[in-house]
Amino acid sequence: MTSTRRRGLIDIEIDAQKEKVRKIKEDNRIFDTLETDKTTLDNEKKKWFFTRWFSPTSIDDLEKRIARKEQKIKEGLERTSIDKIHELEERIRILELAKTNRCENVVWMDVPEILDKKIQDDYLEKFRKLPQKIDEQVQSVNITMFGGVGVGKSSFLNTVVTALINNPQRIYRDYKTAPSTTGISKTKAFQLDKLKVGDTRVVPIRFYDCPGINEDEYNTMNLDVLEAVIKGHVKEDSTFNPEEIRKKRGQSYREHPTFKDVMHCIVFVIPATTNLYDRDDEALNKIRNLQQRINGPRDVKQVAIVTNIDRIGVPNVDMESVFKYPNVKEFCEDVSKVLEIEIQSVYPIANYHEEQKPTAAKNALALMALWDMFKCGERHIKKKLEIGLNDDQ
Repeated sequence: MTSTRRRGLIDIEIDAQKEKVRKIKEDNRIFDTLETDKTTLDNEKKKWFFTRWFSPTSIDDLEKRIARKEQKIKEGLERTSIDKIHELEERIRILELAKTNRCENVVWMDVPEILDKKIQDDYLEKFRKLPQKIDEQVQSVNITMFGGVGVGKSSFLNTVVTALINNPQRIYRDYKTAPSTTGISKTKAFQLDKLKVGDTRVVPIRFYDCPGINEDEYNTMNLDVLEAVIKGHVKEDSTFNPEEIRKKRGQSYREHPTFKDVMHCIVFVIPATTNLYDRDDEALNKIRNLQQRINGPRDVKQVAIVTNIDRIGVPNVDMESVFKYPNVKEFCEDVSKVLEIEIQSVYPIANYHEEQKPTAAKNALALMALWDMFKCGERHIKKKLEIGLNDDQ
């Protein structure tokens, strides 16, 4: 990427926070100096006690200054605590540190320098131009996500829906999300969702959301269950019943899936705070063991998304420059090595959490990743259709 002198959002935010602190301190000085002014006024009045038939200029000025300050307080001016000021100053420090840690010369393959509205709109146009079905035999690309509880799978779906609908005033939160600290998955069904661009146009992508994979081995997501998901044995929009899936019977189990039922792209969801070399990480171990099962004849495309990048030093306000952060690239490279996925298919993602309105940068990140997933799945489908389907789907 080439360097740029463009004044970024992080610069604007730093200036805005500094101005906010300056204004707060200025307002606090009104409280700090009010009592001093009153004391000074009393002393001046005592000094001029025997000549009070006229009002000295200093007394007039003090009385006017006190009146102005009291009026501001009466109108609702409040003192800001020292702790709040320190919190704002710490935010400024973090933003300035992030700006320092950014590097204009970080090199990625085929990524935009700045994630702005143009990038978002370009990808939206790509999705708008898609046909409504891939082929008569297989109409949609089926995508499923695997990852631990609370790593951002359902949050990613919320972000994708928000980006595709592109309502500048609304973030969609249709999928329940689990806090990473609880270890309890909120996803209880094998949810199927047909994605739409805008409010109406359906795109040929079906996303399947399933529970986290680091829960109890017997009760939920063991390798047999995960492989059954990939092979299309789990019926869409069914209550997720691992026991039925293991026994290969029941309402949620599809005994004879066809190629239109199988997963055409698998997405592994890895938080940026993960220790990728922790041998005791249950979710990572299960992902690697699953890869050993599925790598080979089926050759299902695998993609990884890296969530929680804001927790490793990328401020939300500077998400447009995410590809300039060396630590993000280094973590994505590590994911690429550990999961043996090419780096071009490892995407940093910033999901929506507490925001009230969407941003072009977060939308663009989600759309870029989704486009790669779609194209990978589409190529897999066309390749299979060209060589002819077989039993090892």
